[in-house]
Amino acid sequence: MSIQWHIPPPELQGEVTWSPKAMPDVSVKTWYRVNGKLKGGKTPIIVVHGGPGCPHDYLLNWTEILPTGHPVIFYDQIGCGKSTRLPEDKYQPLWVEDTFIEELEHVVKHLVSDNDDGNPARGCILAGHSLDSQESVAAARSRIPELSSWAQKVIRECEEKDDYENEDYQKASMEFLSRFGVDFETAPEEVRSAFDQLVSVTHVYGTMWGPSEFKCTGNLASASLNSVVHKLAMPILVIYGTNDEIYASQDQMIKRWTGSRAVTRVVLEGARHLAHVDDPQVYYGAVREWLKTIG
Repeated sequence: MSIQWHIPPPELQGEVTWSPKAMPDVSVKTWYRVNGKLKGGKTPIIVVHGGPGCPHDYLLNWTEILPTGHPVIFYDQIGCGKSTRLPEDKYQPLWVEDTFIEELEHVVKHLVSDNDDGNPARGCILAGHSLDSQESVAAARSRIPELSSWAQKVIRECEEKDDYENEDYQKASMEFLSRFGVDFETAPEEVRSAFDQLVSVTHVYGTMWGPSEFKCTGNLASASLNSVVHKLAMPILVIYGTNDEIYASQDQMIKRWTGSRAVTRVVLEGARHLAHVDDPQVYYGAVREWLKTIG
């Protein structure tokens, strides 16, 4: 039986129209929703989804933190969900890291007033998944030996042939994701529907990551959040589970991202990649306690 989430209706939803620098003649719309009151309340939390190309729905239980007084902003990055999709090949130049950083800036500027220093990111709290592609891949591959012998054999043989469309390879990948990502048998409908779109609308994920969960062959192969994180002059909370597919790389990535800066770290025993689904009580309890420390 699947978990049931009870998500309150949004106070506000709409679209931001903008033109990406990668293709300035193209106009796109980024869809957003806001739970809680933006005006007169505490600092808003903007939830940045992953994938790339996996819509916001699987993160909707971030509304659990609404009792703290912080409004929550969700949005779908272009290429997925309720935002402009543009699946045609001619729009492939859009699917690069800079496009989505630019998009985030537009969303924040639209919904959150700029601070005096002109840095809109200082006017909100960012919640999202970390990324360091090569270390993430290495960590994920280190968990393959924990799969069934059948899945290990299929992954090895299909990778040797670059046969990622193979039905058995897809089944082996699902075994991996169910063990280290999220339990699709019990996951809420919001999580399952987001994943269904990720695997059926592949132009963003395929371009940026590639066809395999276990190796990055897209343009994110050299991606790292190092340069971005070091620019954020704000407290950092990191939450992850011991059964996360990239658990093995967490210590090293956190140290490199943050240097000597103080980091609040919460490790959830047994939780997978979507730790907020596996253990929402502890996950959001930690978020609420952390929010108290930053006002």
